[in-house]
Amino acid sequence: MNRTYDRAVETTFFCYHLGVILISPRSLLIYALVWCGAAVWHFVRTGKFQLNRFRFSVFNYYVMMSGFILASVANAFLSSSWHSLFYFGAFAFAGVIGETLVSIWWRLFFVKRFWVYSIETIDHCYTSWLNFVPWAVGGTLYINALSSVVDDPFGHQYEYLWLISGALVVSLFLMQIAIRRLVQPSNHRYRAVAALNLVLFFWPVVAFVAILAWIYGPNIYFVACVFGFVATFAEYLFGKSTEFFISKKMWTYSYLSFDRGHFTPLSVPLFALGGFYFWSIAVVLRHIIS
Repeated sequence: MNRTYDRAVETTFFCYHLGVILISPRSLLIYALVWCGAAVWHFVRTGKFQLNRFRFSVFNYYVMMSGFILASVANAFLSSSWHSLFYFGAFAFAGVIGETLVSIWWRLFFVKRFWVYSIETIDHCYTSWLNFVPWAVGGTLYINALSSVVDDPFGHQYEYLWLISGALVVSLFLMQIAIRRLVQPSNHRYRAVAALNLVLFFWPVVAFVAILAWIYGPNIYFVACVFGFVATFAEYLFGKSTEFFISKKMWTYSYLSFDRGHFTPLSVPLFALGGFYFWSIAVVLRHIIS
């Protein structure tokens, strides 16, 4: 009983420590200082006072993102624990890889890309070299959201989540490809979204969540909703913030998009799947560290 309690307390601290990178007063102060520093530097260089719509450059972009990096380093240093930086770096690479794989998956079914990046692009504009820090923050946000809806997300019950999730993704993807070839020629791709082709594309996501709910309990449905809606909202805010601060839109959604391509409801189930992806990665990383 005591070991179970200790593990739950440890997990709560771990999730809090990752989440504090984003929302602690210390982190918010760092963001404000970076913003003020950028405004002062711009005034020194140009003689004009400006708080937003700075000229886009890769340097200015990383100035904007430096608040997250400095906050993560400061929190790790002050807490005498560098594990959060390990997760931060792993989430950065995992996010870019996962985003690229999802883009390739979408292109198997549709003519146009799901999203198109316009700055420092990689691999057919599927992602960007500038996306590592946003995905590090995104992975951290997923874990923080997870800790608010699951009591012990890294406990013994979820020890093999990564293995089960990986096996399900591979199996359901192969089933999806097989069904698609039975229904339509393998080289056929949809030009527009419609109810039928959306069902053919998204049913593995629904099946994935349903099977996990059968294994771990119905709370998984709620977890999936939290993942999907929280990440979609956070991504929308990030996209708008890049325009606000550095006058540049990083990506454009191609299907059922709103607000000049900033948002599409089709991203919600994909972000829900992404939450389980980062959860699984965090479980593996916890095993490695411990």
